[in-house]
Amino acid sequence: MKLAVKTDLLRCILSYILLLTQSVSPKILCHSQWIESNVSSTCFKFFDYKKSFKEAKIFCQYFGAILMIIKYCEQTKILSEELKFKNSTYWVGMRQRPSVSEFFWIDRTSSATTFLSWYVMAPQLPRSILVCTYINEPGIMKGLWAEDSCKTQRGFVCELPAVRTCGAKQFGLRCSGRCSKECGGDGECDITNGNCLHGCLPGFIGDLCNVACANGTYGDKCNFKCSLHCAGFDKKCDFRDGNCTAGCVKGYQEPTCQQPCGRGTYGQGCSRNCSLNCAGRYKYCNSTEGTCLMGCVRGFTGPLCDIVQEEPYDFSVLIVASLCGASTLAVLTISVLIWSREMVFKKQVKSPTGST
Repeated sequence: MKLAVKTDLLRCILSYILLLTQSVSPKILCHSQWIESNVSSTCFKFFDYKKSFKEAKIFCQYFGAILMIIKYCEQTKILSEELKFKNSTYWVGMRQRPSVSEFFWIDRTSSATTFLSWYVMAPQLPRSILVCTYINEPGIMKGLWAEDSCKTQRGFVCELPAVRTCGAKQFGLRCSGRCSKECGGDGECDITNGNCLHGCLPGFIGDLCNVACANGTYGDKCNFKCSLHCAGFDKKCDFRDGNCTAGCVKGYQEPTCQQPCGRGTYGQGCSRNCSLNCAGRYKYCNSTEGTCLMGCVRGFTGPLCDIVQEEPYDFSVLIVASLCGASTLAVLTISVLIWSREMVFKKQVKSPTGST
């Protein structure tokens, strides 16, 4: 006869009490008529159809389920609560290997390594019989295990994975983990392992989004390189947004230093204006040094068109002026001579013809 392991039963009771006192625990979603088991993150259901162990196993597979595996004492407590209203016995997913005394769960886990819940007076069947495990033997504590020939017709308990949910941005056992602050999208992560569900925020990579971009790279999935126009020897930029840490070299716009200075500006931080003496409608100048690209307007010279240009002496103007002056003088002289002759002529006409 097998003896019940009292320490396991005591541990089961204490663990169940602890489970009930947890302030934060995973929430799971089960299909209609399936019962939640938070501790194993599964859903289970009792079936009263009478089948052998093998037939029950096949039946569960139609639901994508298996015969129930009981590895936690909390599961026994949940089962015992449900079995209060049932009188049938039910197969669960453990059986004895042929020719050995050890029992194994159908996932090939040895029962010796998991929680044990045999009832005190479990019968010992001949080794030649394939033995499987069931629960709810009449007259004993609800939920404890018993063994019988696997060919016996009984009800059975199927189990399938539940859809587990924690609170927002939580994961792990008892929802004790917090999703990384660098998770992208809505910041949610996988409830089991914490992997970010919607990628990472710019500047981070990895399943948990906990690895910053390497030096010289930045942005979404670290796919971008810092600008070659970042100031400083190492051309360093912020791994999130690419803003150059030490500013830009002359001629480029902060903060990313990807674009040259805008029209009409140049120099460090694009803080200086191109000269108004630059030729052309838009006064274009070199974004680095401010050199006027289309030359200077008339009267100015130099790379920045900031030097007043002296006008050269124009002799042609003097010649024209001299000619104009000479012409004017000649006209005046001739006019005076003509006037003088006219005056003399008038005096002669007024004098008496025959006077002596």
